[in-house]
Amino acid sequence: MERTGEYILKTKGGVLVISIMLILSIHPASSIPIPAHDREGPAANQLVINFIDDSYSKILALQNDEIDMIYDFVEVSHGYEIAQDENIEILESLSNGYVYLGFNCQKYPYNITGFRRALAYAMDKIQICDEVNPDFTQPLDSVIPAQNPFSIEDQLPYSYTSANLVFAQNLLDIFGFVDTDDDSFIENPDGSDLKITIRAPITSTTAQAIGAIFSSQLQDIDIDSEMVPTDFTYWFNQPSELLNYDTILFSSSFTDFDIDWLEYSFGSDYAYSFWNFQNFQNDTFDSWIDQLITSTTFDDVYEAATAMQSILAYECPIIPIYQPIKVSAYRNASIEGITNTALDGPISWWTNYRVHQTDSEEGGMFRLGIRHDFTTLNFMNKFSQMHEFLAEHLYDSLLKYDPNGLLIPWLAESYKIETHADNPSVPGGHTRFTFSIVRNATWSDGTPLTARDVAFTFNYYRDGENNPYGSGMRYGLFAAYAPTDYTAVIEFNTESYWHSSHFTVPILPKHVFQDTDPDEWKSWDPQARSSEWVTSGPFFVDEYVEGLFMELLNNQWYFRNPEMLISNHPQNNQILVNQEAESTTQSNNDLLEPNNLKDKYAQQQDRSSSFTLADHTNTLLTWTSTNQSTPILLTDQDTATGDHIVLNASYTGGEARNITMEISTGLYFEAAKSLIVPESSYDPFSGFIQPSQYSWMTINGIEEGDLVYIWANFTNGDSDFMAWYNDTEMADRTYTNNLLMSSMATGSKPEIGAFYAFRDGAVDIACFNYDMQEGNWTVRVTVGEDWVLENEGNSVTFDSYDIGKNETCTIRIHGFDVNNETFQDSYHNITLNNFFAPELELLNPVGGGIWNAQQNITWTASSKNTDYEFEHEVLISDDDGITFQLIASGLQLTSFNWDPTDWKYSDGYMIKVRTRDRGMVSEVTNDGFLIAGDEDLTDTIKPVILGEHFVHLRFNNTNRRIYWRVIDLNPASIQFFINGEEFQTTTWNQQRYRAVLDCGAFQLGSYNVRIIASDDFGNAQIHDTMVLITNENNSTIPLNPFEMLLLNPIAVGITLGSIGIIVYFSFRIVKYQRSEKVAS
Repeated sequence: MERTGEYILKTKGGVLVISIMLILSIHPASSIPIPAHDREGPAANQLVINFIDDSYSKILALQNDEIDMIYDFVEVSHGYEIAQDENIEILESLSNGYVYLGFNCQKYPYNITGFRRALAYAMDKIQICDEVNPDFTQPLDSVIPAQNPFSIEDQLPYSYTSANLVFAQNLLDIFGFVDTDDDSFIENPDGSDLKITIRAPITSTTAQAIGAIFSSQLQDIDIDSEMVPTDFTYWFNQPSELLNYDTILFSSSFTDFDIDWLEYSFGSDYAYSFWNFQNFQNDTFDSWIDQLITSTTFDDVYEAATAMQSILAYECPIIPIYQPIKVSAYRNASIEGITNTALDGPISWWTNYRVHQTDSEEGGMFRLGIRHDFTTLNFMNKFSQMHEFLAEHLYDSLLKYDPNGLLIPWLAESYKIETHADNPSVPGGHTRFTFSIVRNATWSDGTPLTARDVAFTFNYYRDGENNPYGSGMRYGLFAAYAPTDYTAVIEFNTESYWHSSHFTVPILPKHVFQDTDPDEWKSWDPQARSSEWVTSGPFFVDEYVEGLFMELLNNQWYFRNPEMLISNHPQNNQILVNQEAESTTQSNNDLLEPNNLKDKYAQQQDRSSSFTLADHTNTLLTWTSTNQSTPILLTDQDTATGDHIVLNASYTGGEARNITMEISTGLYFEAAKSLIVPESSYDPFSGFIQPSQYSWMTINGIEEGDLVYIWANFTNGDSDFMAWYNDTEMADRTYTNNLLMSSMATGSKPEIGAFYAFRDGAVDIACFNYDMQEGNWTVRVTVGEDWVLENEGNSVTFDSYDIGKNETCTIRIHGFDVNNETFQDSYHNITLNNFFAPELELLNPVGGGIWNAQQNITWTASSKNTDYEFEHEVLISDDDGITFQLIASGLQLTSFNWDPTDWKYSDGYMIKVRTRDRGMVSEVTNDGFLIAGDEDLTDTIKPVILGEHFVHLRFNNTNRRIYWRVIDLNPASIQFFINGEEFQTTTWNQQRYRAVLDCGAFQLGSYNVRIIASDDFGNAQIHDTMVLITNENNSTIPLNPFEMLLLNPIAVGITLGSIGIIVYFSFRIVKYQRSEKVAS
C-alpha cells in the first residue's frame, strides 16, 4: 500500500510545494517482490565521494555543482534555504523512529487502562506537530513506525491523531474521575488529588515544548498537570524513579525493521527494568510473544505483530505522537534513479546502485558529499558511515533489504527455512537455512564466489573476538558449512524468523582471509588499487586520497550487471576466438598441524600503565588454590595459577575494625591533577568548549564495547566532568556531545558516571572547576566488572573462580582500624588464572580412511578444573585442513553423528573437535586425510555462459565482435560451431573469462553461432546466438556482386595474394548472383 501527500516548505521567497511518497507496506514480503529488472545494476559508471566534514560546506558544494548529492540528511533550517535553488531537489522521508509519551502502568491511577485511553483521546497530535515542526513531523498511532512492513498504522481499530474530547470525557466519567471539591480539576476515583507530572529530557527543548502543549491540552478535560525538565541520564540509573514517575516524554529510534523488541519493550517479564520502564504487564499481549519470536515465516510474525499492535493501541502503555521527517537534497539536472527507500530514505545503497546520468550512455558519474570519519578502509571496524558504505558497495550479502524494507534474495538464488517439524534431521528447537548460491558471481581477481565463501564468512565472523559482524553468532550459530560448491547451510540453535537479519552481512573471499586468524580482524588494512583487496560488489575502489576523495568504478563483472546478462561490444575485424582471461591470484596455504592442541589463557593485559606502584606496608595479599594450600604472597604484576584461587587480603598495621577488598577486571586508571580556575564569564554548557578552561587527563586503551566507569573527586566544592574521544577535534567538542552526557555534572561529590565505548581509542576527561576554587581533582577509571567483599576484623577472602574467566585485575584494599583511622592500598596487574584449557583426545577418526556412510565422531575431554563447563564443537575441512567449517556447536555430549553422503567428494577431509570452557579453548584434529562424500556431488554444476541470443551487425561497421562471459570452478574446454559445423575448439583454463568471436570477415546473411563450454567433470553448457549481418538497408542481399570485396579491403588484399581465397570469393560471388536471380 502507498500513501502520498503534500507538505509545504515556507521559504523567504514564497511557498514551495514538495510532493513526497511514503511507502507503507502491509503485505507479506513474498507477495510484493521488486521485479527482477529492478535488481539489475549498477547504472552509474563511477561514484565519486568527496569528503566534506562541515554540514554547511556540503550545502555550498551542492549549490556550486561540486557534488550531486549530500550523503546525509540536511538540517531543517538548511532545507528552507536550499529549497529555493531550482537546480536542487528536496526529498523527504520518515525517520525510523518516533516521539512518544509513556505511562507508569503500575502506578495509580495510570494502572487504569480507561484513564490512559482518555489521555490518548485528549491529546491532539496534529496540534503538537503544527506547533513543534509543522513541515517535518507526521502523526503516528502505531508503536511500529509507519513505513515498517510490519506496521498496521492505517489499519488500527483506534485513531488518536486528533483530539476527541467528548470520548475522553466519557471515559473519565465511566471510571469515576470527577471534580469532587469544585476546584476546577478532577480527582481520582478514590478521592485523592490528581496532578500529572510530565517529565521531558532536560537536553531537549522540543520535548519540553511537547510536554507543555500536552499539559495545556489536559486542561480541556479538567486535569491538572505540569511539565518537568528531567536529567534522564541520572534518572534512569535510579531504580526508585522507575517505580514512582507518572509520565515521561521519550523517543525511540531503530536501525532496521526487526520488531523483536516488542517482547522486551512491553513484555511482562521485563517490567520494572530499563527496557520496559512503562512497567506494562498484559497476559494477552504476552501470549503472542512466542509466535513473534519463534515463528520462522513472515506471515506468522505479521499475524503476531498485528495482534500485539492492536492490543497496545487499546491499552495505551505509551502514546506514539509523531515521526520526524528527514530532508535530503540532490541536484536534479540529468539525474535519474534516486530511490527514496523506506528504511534509509534516499541516502541509500539503492540510490547509488540505480542512479545515472541521463545524457551518458555509460551511466556517467555520481558525486557524493560524505563526512570523513574513519582512519582505515577495514569495513569490519563498523563505527562510521563510510565503513557501512564500503561494506555495502564493495561486497555482497545473501539477502538484501529492498527499497520497501523487505528482505529479498541477493547472492542467494533461492533458500528454504526448516525446523524439526519440517525436516526430522533438524534438531528440535533449531532453525536451518539452506541457500542455493547464484552461479555467475565472481571476485575481483577472477575467482568464482561460492557457498564455500559463505560458510567461511559466518565461521570467520563468529570466531573473531568482538567482530561486530559476529554479534549474536557466538552463542546462537549452531552450524555454517557448504556441503557442495553452491549450497550453504546456516543453522541456529533457536527457532526464529529474526535470524534472517544475519544474512545481510558482507560475504568475505575465503581464499584471501583463510590464512588470517579471525581474532586479528582489526589488523586487516586494505589499500586502494591493490590486487590484494579482493571484492565482489557493484563497485570497486579505483583511487583514494585520505581526507579528500575516493573514486569507485562500475564492476563490469558484477553478477547483476546487465553486462553479465547480455554482452555485445564491437571491436576489431579478424576471424578469431580469443580468451581474455582475468588473472587469478593463487594462495599458498600451509596445512594445519595434526593433533593441533590450542591452549589459550584468556588473560587481559592492563591497557594503561598510569599507576604508581605501592609499597604495601600496611596490607598483605596472598592466594591459595585447590592444589596449593600454602599461601603465596602477591604483589604488583604477579600471576596466580590454580583451580579456585582464593585471595586473602589482610591489614598488618594493627587491629582492624573493618576491611574491604575490591577486585576490578580490565583497565584501571587512577591519577590526580591540579584544578584550573576558569574565567568567570565562561559557560561550559553552551557552544563549543574552550580547552584552556578545563583540566585534562587522557585514558589510553579503551576498546569498543567496554563499559567505562568513571569516579572523580575534588577538593573544591563543585566540579563537573566531560569526556570525548581523543581524536575528536577540540573545535567540535561541546557539552551536549560529550560521552558522559550530563551524568557527571550533577553537583554531587564525588561525581560518578559511565558510558559504553562505541569504538577503540583513547578518551580525554575534562574537569571543569564550577565554583572556581583552587585545589586538586582525582579520577579513577575502571573497565570491566567489580567484586566487593567486606568483613569485620583484619582479613577478608574471595574465591576468584566466581569471576568466570581468567582476568588481569586491580585489587583495592581499604578499611578502618579500631581507632577509626582509615587505611587503603592498591595492587595492580594481578593476573588470576583459574581456568585451564581442556585436554582432548580424538577417538574417531584416528588417522585417515574411507567414510562413505554415516559415522560417529567421538572424543574425550578432561580438565584440571573440578567445576568445568564444557561446550564442544565439531568442524569439517574438505580442503586438506586449510579451512574448517562448523557443523555442530554447543554440544554437551562427546560424540556427533556426521553423514558425509550429502557432501561433495574429496580425498582431503579432516575432522576437528574444539572444546570451550569459560574463555579457554582447545582443539584436536585427526592426523590423516579422510576420503568421503558423494562423487556425484563433486561438481554437478554446468558452466555459466552469459551473452546475447540475437545480434544484429552492420556490414559496413568494421568493428564486429561478439562477447560471451564464461564462469566455472573446473574449466576444461570450449567449442564454437557456426551453422552446425565445428569452427574451433580451445582449452579453457581460467575460472572466469571472456570469449570473443570476431565477425569482421562474415558476409551478409544470418549465422547460428553455438558455444559449448565444458568442465573437467563432464558438465557442459550450450549457448546459441543468432547473428544477422545486413547492409545499410537492413538487407542481407548485396547491392552488386562486387560489394563484398569493395566493402572489405582486407579481403581484397588477401584475394590478390592467394589463389585459394580467389576461389573462395568466386564461389561467394556466384552464390550471391544466384541469390539475386532467385530474388528477382
